Amino acid sequence: MSVLEANQVDGAAFDTASGRVVLLIADHLDWEDEAGHLNKLQDKINAYLAFVQNGEIDNLYPEQVIRGVRFDFRFKFPLSEKGKRFLEVVQQTVQPLNIELSVEAPQ
Repeated sequence: MSVLEANQVDGAAFDTASGRVVLLIADHLDWEDEAGHLNKLQDKINAYLAFVQNGEIDNLYPEQVIRGVRFDFRFKFPLSEKGKRFLEVVQQTVQPLNIELSVEAPQ
């Protein structure tokens, strides 16, 4: 699964140390079509937000007390400047929802 499958969770884990559910977003796309890439990323993030906000996330680890969520982005290619700014806006938007971002991308 990847950023192209907007309505599927790419991977999930429960971090026992923090009590957060970690949701993976695997992004293998280059930035040649920057606008298209950002649209796909936006669709994926919106689907993940819906997954969290409608309570579906609680079904992943029903025996755990979920204290928050982390979206774990893994990029195959270095982020474009617009991609970096986009993720900064996303972080500001989701922070009040007790969601944090983790971003790993090559330089």
